[in-house]
Amino acid sequence: MKYLLLLAAFAPLALGQTPTCGNLVRNPRTGLMDCVGSGTGGGGSYVVDAIAAGAPSANCTAPTTSTVHTYIDSTNGDEWWCYATNSWKKMLSVTGSGPWGVTGGVGSPPSTPASGFVSCGFDSTLLTEVCVNENGATYEMVRVWSGTAALGTAAISSAACATVVTVSATGVASTDVVAASFNGDPTAVTGYVPSTAGMLTIFAYPTANNVNFKVCNNTTSSITPGAITLNWRVSR
Repeated sequence: MKYLLLLAAFAPLALGQTPTCGNLVRNPRTGLMDCVGSGTGGGGSYVVDAIAAGAPSANCTAPTTSTVHTYIDSTNGDEWWCYATNSWKKMLSVTGSGPWGVTGGVGSPPSTPASGFVSCGFDSTLLTEVCVNENGATYEMVRVWSGTAALGTAAISSAACATVVTVSATGVASTDVVAASFNGDPTAVTGYVPSTAGMLTIFAYPTANNVNFKVCNNTTSSITPGAITLNWRVSR
């Protein structure tokens, strides 16, 4: 027994109007009858060529002004449409869970959109996403590196520096800025206690794929610092 595939007209039927089909054509892949062309049901037909497991792999017919051919993946709950002869494209499906990504070509920043909208694009110079709001304000996507760094506790002589503490941060460049702060109150830790004799100084700086921290002693005496940890962050 053959079944007529489900059709959804692009335009609604008027009250009391009987839907008709412009032309019934047997689908060579499924053996079912497709409605091709417009009838009294509206401006065109939406044809489901098949409902099967997985992405479509068979040939399909390019859309016309009267017909769009589609396919439903019953396993993943995705819908595909035939945008050109033998070429399928998956329709946008948002589930709110699982991995998500977007890929697009780069170009000039988008122009200012209409009120109530935000336009985004991938900038060919910055190689990041750039968004423009209705007031023309521009916002750039920021890449962030962060982590912790435990500073050394060996004695540091007067007018000398401790061995640099280096933390790997793949992608960081020497032109980036390293922001750092203590992960607790340092004023009770030896070497960082406020004193008229002075205290240790910490220098933070980037190198390719790393962030670095060097502790130096600007006082007139040797200092053996207590244990302390920094929280650091690089954004670009």
